[in-house]
Amino acid sequence: MHLSGIIKEHSLFILSVILFGSLQIAKQDYPMNFLINEDRSPREVRVISYPQYKGVGQEFYVQLNNTGFNQKIKVITKLDKEIHVDDKLIIEGRVKLNSITRVGFVTDPLIIEHKKGEGILYEISRFRSDLLKTIHKNWHGQNAALFSGLLIGADYDYSPKVIERFKNTLTMHILVVSGFNIEFLHGSIMRLSVLFGRKKTYLISMFIMVFYCLIVGIDNIPCQRAFIMTFISIFTKLIQRRVQKFQIWGLALMVLLILNPHNANEISLQLSFLASAGMICAGYIKKIFKPNWLIEGLIANLLCNVFVLPIIIRFGNAPTLGSLIANILIAPLIPLVITSGLLAIISSLFLIPSAGLFNLITDLQLDMIFFIVGIANII
Repeated sequence: MHLSGIIKEHSLFILSVILFGSLQIAKQDYPMNFLINEDRSPREVRVISYPQYKGVGQEFYVQLNNTGFNQKIKVITKLDKEIHVDDKLIIEGRVKLNSITRVGFVTDPLIIEHKKGEGILYEISRFRSDLLKTIHKNWHGQNAALFSGLLIGADYDYSPKVIERFKNTLTMHILVVSGFNIEFLHGSIMRLSVLFGRKKTYLISMFIMVFYCLIVGIDNIPCQRAFIMTFISIFTKLIQRRVQKFQIWGLALMVLLILNPHNANEISLQLSFLASAGMICAGYIKKIFKPNWLIEGLIANLLCNVFVLPIIIRFGNAPTLGSLIANILIAPLIPLVITSGLLAIISSLFLIPSAGLFNLITDLQLDMIFFIVGIANII
């Protein structure tokens, strides 16, 4: 193929990289478009994110409504109130600006009034909260926290020792939901195409993926990336058009950067797209050499680690033999944990006798992940 043909076939990929580079060169501090209020006067806000749980506290973002500005503000409160997306709050507290993270937050917040939200986002938030309660009923401690993160991206505290082990073995990405969940979900649903036909199964998959993204949180960049790429892939198949994977990759990157140019500075976006590029390259290698499933998994894992290496090194981490072993061993465990965990939850809700067995299997798999990370940490 001539150079002009290669450029044309990868035009969106090239344009997206140029756009990303331009935003990196021209990046500036986040514009803080709200007033820094030194008074503690009450202000009306709306909750716009799911809570993250930090020990005995929780932190979430709100929209500041009563000043004419629309800045996202972080609020940290005790776990004495169940907070949901779309809840309306009246809070007291000084609005400050963290000079390092450039994020606004309310100091010593006091919730004066708490009005429950309405609509679909509030109901989904309640469903998510009930799901987390079920998870913590079935499992306990760090296993419950890990499964909550793997399944729907819930952020819980771990001990400093555990966090250090995951950092040293470059496995921090498994503590939270990733784009893999979307791809795994879509692939699992498409197995139903023998019953409903391919087109109907595509529609079912799209509906479930949208619902899942709302449960995880629409601000989760890896899920956004995976959803956009999967949606484009489905659309091209429906209209019977062949599109290069890197074209889809490039279009997804352009969409996220156009929606929010500041996404270019988000580490989660950089890691997600680099890892996805590694997976695409692994797919090309698979087509050429047709390796068995074990070699295929090793190649995919190796390429993902190679592609994200510049980001890892930039933050002072370096890959080790232990980190490579940990990632190779943990990767096939993730879909197994999610599958057995979901079966355990469904079985417990419908009082199916096998619930206890699925609980045990999931518990053992979660223990195995922590064990692998612990051993890899000393290699």
